[in-house]
Formats: sequence, C-alpha cells, structure tokens
Amino acid sequence: MSIAFTKQNTNIAKGVAILFMFLQHLFYSTSYPYIKLNIFNLDMWFVLAILGKICVSIFVILSGFGLYKSFSKNENVLDFFKKRFSYIYSNYWFIWLLFVPLGVYFFGYNLERVYDGNVLKHLLIDLTGTQIYFNFFGVNSTWWFISLLITLYLFFPLLYKISKFKYFLEILFLASYSLYFFRFDEFWMYETYSYFFSFIAGILIAKYSIFEKISETPNLWKFISIITIIVFSALRCYRLLTSTEYVEAGTQTCFDPFVGFALIIIFYLCHRNNKLFFLLEELGKYSFIIFLIHKFLMIYCPYYVFGLDYPIFILLNFILVNYALAKFISFLKDKFDNNLYKLKCFVCRR
Repeated sequence: MSIAFTKQNTNIAKGVAILFMFLQHLFYSTSYPYIKLNIFNLDMWFVLAILGKICVSIFVILSGFGLYKSFSKNENVLDFFKKRFSYIYSNYWFIWLLFVPLGVYFFGYNLERVYDGNVLKHLLIDLTGTQIYFNFFGVNSTWWFISLLITLYLFFPLLYKISKFKYFLEILFLASYSLYFFRFDEFWMYETYSYFFSFIAGILIAKYSIFEKISETPNLWKFISIITIIVFSALRCYRLLTSTEYVEAGTQTCFDPFVGFALIIIFYLCHRNNKLFFLLEELGKYSFIIFLIHKFLMIYCPYYVFGLDYPIFILLNFILVNYALAKFISFLKDKFDNNLYKLKCFVCRR
C-alpha cells in the first residue's frame, strides 16, 4: 500500500535540512570558540559541519517536487511567478528592514564596509537578491540561496514544459550532473547551476510519484537509504579532509543530492506522530524565515551564540532561539500583511 508524500512530510524534511544548516554554519569554522570533540585527531562536530551543506540539496529537491505538484494544478505561468516571487521578496524585504537597520544602529554594522564603498549599487543588488550574479555576498552571506531560488523559479516553467516530452527531461537530468565538474569563470555561478541536478530530480520524483512507489517496499528502501547515507557521506568527508588543495564548491557537493534524497526517504518512511517529528515539522514550517535570520544572530551576538561552550548546548540553544524568533517574526509579518490588505481595500473603496 502506497503512502502519499504530504505537506507534513515536506515540513519534516525541511526541519532536517534546517538542522544540517545549523551544523554547518555553527561548526564549519574551527576558529569558532567551542569545545572540540576529537576522535582520531578529528573534531566530530567539524565532520558534521562538512555534511551540513547537504541542506541545500534537500531544500532544492523539495522545491522541484513542490513546484511540479502545484504547477500541475494551475499551469498559468504569470500566476506562478506572481505567487512565488511575492512570497520570496515579501519575506526577504521584511527581514532586511528588521535586521539590517538593527545591525547598523545597535551592533556597529558598517554598510559602507559591507558594500565595499559603493552603497547604492550594492544595496540595489542586495534588495533584488541577485548577489550571486555579481560575485557579491551582501549583508548576509547565506542569502546567496535567494539568488539560487530566483534562478530555479525562472527556469521552472521551461523545465515543466520539457517534462511533457518523452525522455527529454530525463536526458537533461543525467546531463545536468556534469555541471558539478565544469569550471565557470564566476565561482558562485558555478555552484548555482550545479544544483539543477537536484532541482530536476525533485521534478522527476513528483512526475513519476517516486515517494509513493518507494513506500510500497519500505524496508528495502530504508536499507538502501542508510547505505547511501553512509557511503556518500564518507566520500564527501574523505574528499574534504584529505585534500591538500582548495576543493571547488561543485565537486565537493556532488555527493549531496544522493545523501539528501536518502535522508528525505528515511524520515518519510519512519514518520510517526511523536515529539521528535513534531519538532522537525515545526522547524520546517518556519524554515524560510529561519534561513533568513539565523546568520544575523551569529553576526550580531557571537558571544551569546557560542557562550555555552559545549556544541550540543550551543546547537540546542540556537534551535530554540531561532524557532522562537521566527515564530514571532511570522506573527508580525501576518499582522503587517493584514493591515496592508485593509489599507488597500480602504483605498480601493475611496
């Protein structure tokens, strides 16, 4: 008997991705002040941080999957762009207006320095979320993902049309994996287009109802997923830990789609209504806002974030604070949207 992949499953998978994102950003730099857990001269928290980049592939796979499912019900391209970009930018600008002035006035965040002396130009780039196309970080280095989302959304209607032709998208899917190993002139562009493999994978998973087919033989797929996670995670860590030279972003993340998909399957097949999955689902519900705000806490309050010394307490505290803050900001955003809607209605009546 097959089991549908629901919105709840999506949120749980997003919650897992958020945890990996936290691991990477909290512990990837060994210079951060936390107590190391050394085994065989390796800090295990740093090893987990290496795997943290998997979060991007998870988000991108889920994005391709969700877009295909929703677009199949309504094939109006203009409505698609309006809905998706209004969601991205309304949240993006709201968080920008909350946190950037806060950093400037209370935490000494110098926009002149951040924007490399060209405030107006880089401000416009930042507000449009196109930093990645200008090899530019902006006020928050993790917001390169906004540029990736914009790119994927722009290409999605075309990919959806291609999916209607027999084997066209499947061939493109196989070919897109080579993007992990091509070198482009611009580093960030290189990394962006490498994620098309994960994005197309999500589309094909939705097209062929892969999750439902997997659920018909759950034990077999649990075993396959566990082996996949172990093997490809080991390969990723080995590549980074043994390399004496800089490893390009694409080639270091070429294992991530397989691990990311395997993790989605594990949590999908093992889903139960217990407290662990409830917490993951809650994180997933607010994943976009958490993604937008979490780095600011590290920039503005590093002594608070790492003040507990032990990584497990640092992580738990970071989860709690980000979740509470995201929930509060979501409440404020809803109030703002409601008042804006009432204002529009009032103006229209006049």
